[in-house]
Amino acid sequence: MTKGSRRIVMLTLGIIILIAGLFYYNQPNDDAPAKKVIKQESAVEHYTKMYLKRNPSTSFDEKEIIAEATRLMDELKENGVYDSILNSYVHKATYARLRKHPARLDPLKPVLRVNGKPFMDLNNEVCRERATLADKMMSGNSEMYRHKKKEFAIIYCYRAPELQAVLYAVLKSLPNSNAKVALPGKSFHNSGLAFDVRSSTIADTLTWVLDLGIIGGCLGIEEDQGHFSWGEISWNKKKLLKCINPDQTYSYVEKKILRAKDFVIKTGKELGHTGKKVVKEGAEIVKEGAKTANEFLGEHVPYYPF
Repeated sequence: MTKGSRRIVMLTLGIIILIAGLFYYNQPNDDAPAKKVIKQESAVEHYTKMYLKRNPSTSFDEKEIIAEATRLMDELKENGVYDSILNSYVHKATYARLRKHPARLDPLKPVLRVNGKPFMDLNNEVCRERATLADKMMSGNSEMYRHKKKEFAIIYCYRAPELQAVLYAVLKSLPNSNAKVALPGKSFHNSGLAFDVRSSTIADTLTWVLDLGIIGGCLGIEEDQGHFSWGEISWNKKKLLKCINPDQTYSYVEKKILRAKDFVIKTGKELGHTGKKVVKEGAEIVKEGAKTANEFLGEHVPYYPF
């Protein structure tokens, strides 16, 4: 056998031994401990567990809630539109409605407190909104803090559609439930254009965001007055009259509307309620140019924050 032949034989044997070793190495070993398979928790499972942890006294079936919320999300993914900016799905009708919204192309942005730290929601997640709305909220919050030394009491901001699906599944599972809750992808929360506040702070919140085009409270959804949004709700005289407390000379909404000259004139002629005389008198004075609306209110409502 020549040297060349021996080399070929040795090389062939080496390859055979290497292949055999790799085959042996990859064989299952019954004596070896099994590898732990870690199942990644889905967003629906995560939000369901957080909700039940926050509401331990409830008797909801966790598996049923997860199954229903997952089904709702599957429907949204199948029939909805993927929003690349939010990295989530929205309902087709909602997507079409928001195409002309001024914040449509805004990314999400943290909403910061006066001290620069972000607001946190009920799930202890950072409150985020479309950038323009976030700026509006921070502006209104700063004004409220400047005048009243307190801030918004936010409980929800942008809400992932998975969380919306969990809330829908939970509320609709209640006996005789007539809860009005949006399907995932339909809520303005899912589009980063809405936020919720605690019921005890609705009046103050509306006072400081109304001028910014944000509507809620008694001008918003009657069954959910803690819900505030931008571009979702319109209001009219009928809604305004519901806002005014007849037992008080000035309501927070009336005072807010009186701040603007155009509103002073308009409401002074149209609204019939306690304080009408003062409103009409103010409208006449402002219309004649003798005083500004703020000067007039400074005399009649000395406690009113300008």
